[in-house]
Amino acid sequence: MNRRGFGLSLALALAAQGASADEAPAGRIVLARRRFRAWLRSLGRPGARALYPYMARGNAQHISGLSPMASADVAIWAMGSGDDELGLQIANGLVHWQREVERLLPARVHGGLPSDLTPDGAGWKPGSAFYAGDNLVCMAVLARAYVASGQDRFAQAALKIARWMRGTLLDGRRAGVWARNYGPPMHYMTAAGAYDNAIHTAVDYLWLGALREIDLLDPQGGWAQMETEASRFLATGQSAFGSWYSFFRPDKPGSAGGQWHWYRGGDVTVGDDNLRAALAAHRYGRVDQVRGFLEWLKPVDGTFVNGYLDPLTGRAKFLPVDAPYFDLVCTGLLRTLHERLGRREGAGRCEAAVLRWQAEDGGWHWGRRQADMQPLQDERAVITGVWAVGSAI
Repeated sequence: MNRRGFGLSLALALAAQGASADEAPAGRIVLARRRFRAWLRSLGRPGARALYPYMARGNAQHISGLSPMASADVAIWAMGSGDDELGLQIANGLVHWQREVERLLPARVHGGLPSDLTPDGAGWKPGSAFYAGDNLVCMAVLARAYVASGQDRFAQAALKIARWMRGTLLDGRRAGVWARNYGPPMHYMTAAGAYDNAIHTAVDYLWLGALREIDLLDPQGGWAQMETEASRFLATGQSAFGSWYSFFRPDKPGSAGGQWHWYRGGDVTVGDDNLRAALAAHRYGRVDQVRGFLEWLKPVDGTFVNGYLDPLTGRAKFLPVDAPYFDLVCTGLLRTLHERLGRREGAGRCEAAVLRWQAEDGGWHWGRRQADMQPLQDERAVITGVWAVGSAI
């Protein structure tokens, strides 16, 4: 066996010690969650209003701006695990930044939340891009915060996002970038009024259920029917091989047709995008699609998923210049899928594997090199940590 193969085998053996449903005892996950919460606290910044960054480097000394979506994932995990206090703190922050958008940015994006908040002197300011998936996740947090607290401001903020999306990202025909509305939202728009009229799977598909939560707040709004139509369309985004396409692109603004494409229009697909789409398919009861996906997916040791995959075979497909790596959020997503399917042993193996690679500071590096399982970069991702210690759905 060559050196690289030995290094990978050794690293996987360490990660998979005692690989059974009982290999990650309750005490271990409790400790991991405690350390992760401490790491999250280290990410707090003045003026952030309880929001977290997407990435952090250097033991949380350097952060990449603030991410409403990553913060919303933390809130969903927190409220789902009984920590309403943390979830409501984040929901309050989302309300604040929604109001800042209304104060600082053009009316066309009022009601929405930006995908990032960037440094502005000693504080922060809203970014200019407004993604559909991010806003769906934030909408769900606000709806759940209302249920948990009974405070009207959360319901009002959730409805603001929903009504803004209905008039913009869900209505490409009105915006002049679609010949017809397809059901799901387009990818994003900017505060300047530019649109990306592609329709994505991944986060957008996984969080269509936020529309049903809005339906409970506004039963006359037709939100549940919108979710049904959107999910039917996105169900067509699975390939014959079992993998999921990344996005659908209309042929041209005047044409109602279009095509599904792999990642960036190339011949690779992304591991975590596929797993999110599979979780969405499971949510909508598409048993055959989930089965086809799991037959396509080829996780190493049953737990680790390559960052980039061949959409035809499910095996690794990196560019020659890339260092092959495992995307650790995929292991958390795969554990959740196993849990939803009642596959206790598979879930246990994934949980033990991902907990094995918690960093000393309590966060998780998002990628680890296959050759030696060392961090691909000195970056810890909030979302990876959330899916390592729980789930965000």
